[in-house]
Amino acid sequence: MDFINEMENMFLQAVRGAVEPALWEAWWDAHAEQLKSHLSPGYFQRIKPGRPVDYASMCRSQEGVLYYFYRQGYPVENSSDYYKIKAEEEFKRRQEKRLQDYYERISPVMDAWEAFLAKHPVAPVAFDWQKRLGTPPGQAPDPSAQVPDPSGQIPALPHQVPAPPQSASPILPQDSQKENKSLMHLRLKENMQAKIAPLARAYGMKKAGPKTFVKEQNGIVSYLNFVGYFRGGGYEAIDYCICPLYDIRSHILNLPGDVMHGERRKEMLSGWGVIQFDLNGTDTEGINRKFDQILTFLAEEVFPCWEQIDCLEAFFAPERQALFQAMLAGPPDPIRECLLWDDRADAARPHPWGADEYLFGVWELLSGQEENGYERLTRCLEQGEPYIRQFQEKGDFTIENSLKDPMKLLYCNTQLFYKTSGQVGKDARRRAVLETYKYVCRYMRGFHKLERLPKK
Repeated sequence: MDFINEMENMFLQAVRGAVEPALWEAWWDAHAEQLKSHLSPGYFQRIKPGRPVDYASMCRSQEGVLYYFYRQGYPVENSSDYYKIKAEEEFKRRQEKRLQDYYERISPVMDAWEAFLAKHPVAPVAFDWQKRLGTPPGQAPDPSAQVPDPSGQIPALPHQVPAPPQSASPILPQDSQKENKSLMHLRLKENMQAKIAPLARAYGMKKAGPKTFVKEQNGIVSYLNFVGYFRGGGYEAIDYCICPLYDIRSHILNLPGDVMHGERRKEMLSGWGVIQFDLNGTDTEGINRKFDQILTFLAEEVFPCWEQIDCLEAFFAPERQALFQAMLAGPPDPIRECLLWDDRADAARPHPWGADEYLFGVWELLSGQEENGYERLTRCLEQGEPYIRQFQEKGDFTIENSLKDPMKLLYCNTQLFYKTSGQVGKDARRRAVLETYKYVCRYMRGFHKLERLPKK
């Protein structure tokens, strides 16, 4: 009986947050056999501290103690959030420590990339994008918003409006659906013009359509496109890519892992449906908030990274590739026994079309590394041989007929560059590669929407 009193007194102290993890662990280990004999297996497992015994473990034990008293017939209120507060602080410290260890581990490659950027400085873009957050200027009110009655009569409250008959269909009438879709398109347009377009212009991009922005600088293309939802709603996704002009927007070496898996991108993708479709009517405030998150992600993460890449040499810099390689695996997850992200398996897997061989093969040709470049182009053509044969049988395997088919365009360009290997003499091959590069880029400007597609 004396131990039961001691046990319940200790339980009450745990409810009040008066027992530190070390004391709770020592007391529990010292009385484990007695606790097993006085508690049912269910109570014992609920209250037993986890290992290691930290404040998160104390929160679980506290919940088990509260359940124990409740089932005994005299419930006790949780009078202290001490364990919860300390567990949150503990979690934050642990996460900061793991992030610090992660960035210390990859600091050599980060320092090397920073040193490269110091030798190739780029003027920063001055644009106060935070002023664009919130409600777009001049946003028209919702047509469904209640306006004052000029007659002075008090409008009916919701509970005073007669209920529809029981046979009424819950589906909105066709006219209401059209009104909602039109309102959604208006809200998307307002936010696009007030937030995304000014940011894109500040970074030198031009409009290539109502939802597409592009930029070319020294053979590098920046591309931003809001992909329309196939059922005529809002935007299904957002496509953002930086690549050489001759590339087909393969997204290789696009953005490092800490950007692609960072909190800004997660916030942007969370609740994307508010700008994708309008099943329950248009959520104006939700659309404004979502575009705020998109603007923040682009302005803080994407565009500053892109602005560092002002030429092909910077895009393919060994320091940049080493940074991407180091960031394929993220820091440890503080909750689960895994990494926050791990793209190493995907990176080791070759591109299904061989676009990586084409991308690096052409660059090696332009850099004077003929042997490696032609080997890469050969592997790309071997990988696409069944498709190339199919295109050739149709008799339209030319760059002019391939601009709307990325796979076809990839193999067509690869063949054009590979044919330069037939030139006799290194100087002749070099001239042929440069001429082919200019010819391909002329058409690729049409593919990237930088210019109108050349006439056939």
